[in-house]
Amino acid sequence: METENNALNKLEDKLARGLKFADMLGFKNQQQVQENQVLLHTLLEVMISKGLVRLDEVEERKKIVSEYFAEKENKGATVQLVDTPDKYTQQETAAIDCENRIHLCKAACCKLWFPLSVQDLDEGIVKWDYYRPYSIAHDESGYCTHMDKTHGCQCTIYENRPMICRTYDCRTDQRIWLNFEEKIVHPDLQKEGWPNI
Repeated sequence: METENNALNKLEDKLARGLKFADMLGFKNQQQVQENQVLLHTLLEVMISKGLVRLDEVEERKKIVSEYFAEKENKGATVQLVDTPDKYTQQETAAIDCENRIHLCKAACCKLWFPLSVQDLDEGIVKWDYYRPYSIAHDESGYCTHMDKTHGCQCTIYENRPMICRTYDCRTDQRIWLNFEEKIVHPDLQKEGWPNI
């Protein structure tokens, strides 16, 4: 009975997360559509009033553009996912002395965007961004939502962390280090809102 309850709770949690994402995405899309409609109608009225275009030309062209978007939409919505081998069998590629560098780089790697894998989604442990499915979730400060900043920037899901977190090598990432060996960080790290991606 307890096992069935746990399975049901997990299913309800997944359903709730999915519905929340759908609602948030729908709301955001609705706002964008309204803004685009206002802009489009404004531009069209100005162009027609100035004699730059004729209404019959617009209607004719609208049919062609409508067909183009209908074809594009039929290809389906795209989401960001990576195809990776089992992350638990992957050998780590970089041994970075993070504890001796974190005061310089400010754990910049934990602010980077990346897509998750199907394995990450199936596990249901790694949180993803509702506005950019299925990428790693970030908190208000821009850091990965799984970072515990109160205890020296520790990963709260370390054993289950995504593949990229296991294999990423910051030594050659010019967004972070101008010179890794000399411990010279990129000056943009100090700017508000880094990284701008």
